[in-house]
Amino acid sequence: MKVLIFFDSKNHPPRKPHDGDEFRDRAKDAENFYREKIIGKITLCDLHINSVEYACKLIAEEKPDRILFFSHGTQRTLAGRWATIKSPRYAPIQGLIDAVNMCPADARIGLYACLTGGLPAGKRDFAESLSVGCGGRAVLSHTAGGHTTRNPNIIIDYKGKVLTRKYFGLTWSQWVELLKNKPFRPFEILEQVP
Repeated sequence: MKVLIFFDSKNHPPRKPHDGDEFRDRAKDAENFYREKIIGKITLCDLHINSVEYACKLIAEEKPDRILFFSHGTQRTLAGRWATIKSPRYAPIQGLIDAVNMCPADARIGLYACLTGGLPAGKRDFAESLSVGCGGRAVLSHTAGGHTTRNPNIIIDYKGKVLTRKYFGLTWSQWVELLKNKPFRPFEILEQVP
C-alpha cells in the first residue's frame, strides 16, 4: 500500500500563529498510524513549499492507495488552490481529478480541512465533486470549522452517497468527547469504508 500525505506548513499569524505546525504534526501522526498498519511507501509533501501542479504530478506518479490533506479548507488554502470556480465551496481542479483517477480504484482520500464537505443536496461541495469526478471513490471531509483531526463534523462521500453522519454508533456528545479526550486517530475512519 502507498500513502501520500500533504500538509500546509505555513503559519498564519497573528490569528493562527501555529496552524502550519499543527498541520505538519497531524500529518506526522497519520504517517505513524499508517506505518503501524501497513507495509509500503509513505510520502509526506509540504503544500506550502510545493505547487499544486507538483502535487498532482506526484499523485499521478506514485498512484497511492490513500491520499490525505491537512490544511485549512478556505479559498486561500486547500480548496482555493485546488479549485476551478470561485464559490463558497469550490470544485476540485481537473488536474487533481485526473491524477486521482490514475490511482487504484479503491484509493481513498482524506480532506482534514474545514468546510470541504457537507453542502445540502443539490449543491456540490469540494469533497462531493472530487468523489464524483473520481468514480465514486471515498472522500472524507469536514462539514464545519474546527481542528484538523479533532473536528467531529465528519462525513464521507462514497459512490454518490453520504456514508457517515451517525458518528459510528455513538451519540453526538460521546463522539465529541471521544475526539477531545482520547488519543483518537480519525485516520481509522477512512479505513472503515467498505
